[in-house]
Amino acid sequence: MQKVPSCDVLIDTDASPATARPCAWGSAGGEDRYGTGVESSTRGAIVPIRILLRVGLLILSATQAIVGVWALPAPRAFYDGFPLPGHPWVALLPPYNEHLVRDVGAFNLALTVVLVAAAWTLEPTLVRVALVALLVYAVPHTIFHAGHLDGFPPGDALGQTVGTVLHLLLSASLLALTWRLPARPAPSGATTERSRRRN
Repeated sequence: MQKVPSCDVLIDTDASPATARPCAWGSAGGEDRYGTGVESSTRGAIVPIRILLRVGLLILSATQAIVGVWALPAPRAFYDGFPLPGHPWVALLPPYNEHLVRDVGAFNLALTVVLVAAAWTLEPTLVRVALVALLVYAVPHTIFHAGHLDGFPPGDALGQTVGTVLHLLLSASLLALTWRLPARPAPSGATTERSRRRN
């Protein structure tokens, strides 16, 4: 079995005639799932990245889901009680608007769906799109709250600022980590044709 340097294909030199097939997870040589030709001796460098991404995406999914499942069906309770009883961060920025609070719940649930799908598949493009979409929300959200702390008790102001900044940093860090994910291989027909052209 010979591995083409780019690992677009594996050349089975034991067959007659020699045949080409795409690299795949679990095939001879220990190539990684997306066909980058990472041998089993170095696969450990890929597995932790995938675990970190999946755990991080699930944490982000949970934070968005908490807001969504609370604000959409019970907007007044969310307004008066988020994040904890006695610490009504939303109510400190009046007035109450049922329509806007329900919309916040709905879009947080929409983000949850995309983030869960990204965590499930770990498909690089989907993961990046999900994180960029989250950052489109998180950046202005963090900036707004950092500039509107009048009336917040010191502990609440600190807690809200730390929470929004950590949420933003986690999203950005995971996005940067996606560039270490291997790309998906081309379809088998395309890889076979590419190998023929090289020969």
